[in-house]
Amino acid sequence: MNKQEFLRALEAEFEGFSFDRLTEVLDFYGEMIDERVESGMTEEEAVEKIGSPRDAAAGIIEQEGLKKKPEENASPEEIIISLDKKGHKEIRISPNGISLPGILISSDKIDLSGEEGEKLEMTVSDPFDAVKIFVCSADVRIGRSEDDRTHVVNYGGKEDDFEISVQDGTLFIRQSEKKAWSIFCRKYSMQSGDLGLFLPEKAYRLLEVKNKSGDLEMGGNMEINEIQMTLGSGDIRFFGFYRVGTVSFLTKAGDIEAQEVECEAMKAMSDAGDIRIENVVAKTKLEVESNAGDLLTMNCEAEEEYLRTGAGDIDGKLRSPKQIIAECGVGECHVPESKTGAQTVFVKSGAGDINLTY
Repeated sequence: MNKQEFLRALEAEFEGFSFDRLTEVLDFYGEMIDERVESGMTEEEAVEKIGSPRDAAAGIIEQEGLKKKPEENASPEEIIISLDKKGHKEIRISPNGISLPGILISSDKIDLSGEEGEKLEMTVSDPFDAVKIFVCSADVRIGRSEDDRTHVVNYGGKEDDFEISVQDGTLFIRQSEKKAWSIFCRKYSMQSGDLGLFLPEKAYRLLEVKNKSGDLEMGGNMEINEIQMTLGSGDIRFFGFYRVGTVSFLTKAGDIEAQEVECEAMKAMSDAGDIRIENVVAKTKLEVESNAGDLLTMNCEAEEEYLRTGAGDIDGKLRSPKQIIAECGVGECHVPESKTGAQTVFVKSGAGDINLTY
């Protein structure tokens, strides 16, 4: 079954329901399939990992509290719904019953208890040189491990919060489908734990993080060829890296802060948040842009620097004399003397002020 066939069958499972989230359901599973195809699976393999449309729909229906008439020929062993002692609906699952299957990891798991709740730590033994993290709502922390092993830590959550696997040299960490769906609906109080990833010191070709609403913090001076961080409403804090290639930060509503970084190139973009870039050296290009937030750059260096904001202010201290090309809309513009033939800084503000010094 391919993606289109799965989504059509899933839609058919909701026939007869007054279900105003049907579009969200289809978008949710469509995006999940796309992410797995991006990781190297075929559409058929991605759909098989999810399970049947009937099982996926049943899990959502149970969480939404919807009622559906049982099929006339349905076996009582397939789905058994009852009430617990408190009158809450519970579901018992037969071997072929309701499930939202996850991806299993063949690695050691240590269950640690903490004052704030459970702390689950998993050690990944399979080799990899790339990391891809896809979460819906969790704070993510990434750093170096204290040994030569990879540790994935779930702070204050439950065992089924995240799915972990290694495929074709890439470590995948995803929020489990059932947990992500609960958060995606924005209707339930189910909370996921925060995610910690601690990597051994070695060379990595890619680190990619996509997070819809949590924050991201990363430090540790690892050698990484390409870093991509895409957030919805969370903040990004990135510090202490001197051996990285291209770095890309994108957040819709959060702030971005990068300090003490040496890289090939860096791009930091936020729709509405503020951006602070300090002691960043990029060999080729440094791009910093916010549609509505303020920009602050301190002691940065690049062959070309682009500082742009729609409605915010731009402040900063340049590391060395530059050729400055400034454009200011309705605000005030104060920049130092431009040096012809030097590295170039392009500065533009639509409605805010520009204040740069050496």
